[in-house]
Amino acid sequence: MESDIQQIKNDLSDFRRAWNDFSRDFPSIKNDVQNVNDELQKLGRSIENIETRIEAIQKELGVDRGGELSQQIVRIESKIDERDRQITQIMRDLNSVKRIVKNNDLVMKDMRKKVRKVNRNVDELESELVQ
Repeated sequence: MESDIQQIKNDLSDFRRAWNDFSRDFPSIKNDVQNVNDELQKLGRSIENIETRIEAIQKELGVDRGGELSQQIVRIESKIDERDRQITQIMRDLNSVKRIVKNNDLVMKDMRKKVRKVNRNVDELESELVQ
């Protein structure tokens, strides 16, 4: 019986260490996700600014250099479209990470409840052994 209790204490100690490591790293992960999201939003605004400037240049240059400019614009728009697709994929990935972080929050709460229950059980076993 005492060896079982000691094993439970050892397991609980290992679990607490792992829990503390995870809890220490979790805020950093959450901040990294937020920073990526902020940077993606900035990138989206930059692309919008570039598109606006391209439209202004098109109007300013007129028809004289239309063919050459049109080819350049097509290439630039293709690059912008590709970046838009990349941003869309990154946003999807970011949303997936956000869901994972949210689920981890729920898992952490559940784990805390279970740890409290294990602690209560260990305390009860210890009190029974002491008596």
